Order: sequence, then C-alpha cells, then structure tokens
Amino acid sequence: MEGSAIISVEERSTAVFVKCRGELTIYEAPDMRKKLIDLVEQGKTRFILDMSEVTFIDSSGLGLIVGLYRRIYNIGGSALALVATEPNILRVFKVSGIDRVIKNIFSSVAEAEASI
Repeated sequence: MEGSAIISVEERSTAVFVKCRGELTIYEAPDMRKKLIDLVEQGKTRFILDMSEVTFIDSSGLGLIVGLYRRIYNIGGSALALVATEPNILRVFKVSGIDRVIKNIFSSVAEAEASI
C-alpha cells in the first residue's frame, strides 16, 4: 500500500518529533522522504524518529534514514535520534550497520529527548 508511514509530526522545543507506524518500504519511503526534506529545508536540524510502531523496514527505509542523517550532518545539524523497540527492526539496524553510523538509537522517546 502506497502512502506514508508518518502518522504525526510535532515540533517540540528540543527537536522535530516524527511518529511512524507500520511498514517503511519502497512504497512509503518517497512520501516520508519528501516530508522530512521539507522540514530540513525549513531549517530543522534536530529530529527524533519514533519507530517503535514500525513493523517492517526494507532498504528504501534504511536509505531514507541514512539520507536524513547525512542531510542534517552536511548542513551542520546536531542530532538524529531513533526510537525502536521491535526486535526485527533492531536486528535490521545491526545487520545493515546503521547502528554504527547512527549511535542514537533508544528504546523510549524520553531517552531520545534526553540525548538531544
């Protein structure tokens, strides 16, 4: 099903909080990428991606995360934190090496906010 995995975007004092749900695949990634790039182009450089309700991620979803990280980093941004609790998602992060690139992977939003 094409669409967006984003269910809400909230600008908080610490960061832009993006809540995701369901699958983050080749079908959902383009819409989500556009929304996130728009936020970066508006000057937002601190993000928390709450992926605790994401049940599946493919290479397009991984590419989206790495692309956002690089975009933020290249403009002098300061933070990207991921919240993930689903064992399958955490396994994909480990196998793909994302956990070595993005060190800020947490099991709760509170932990992610405290790190930024």
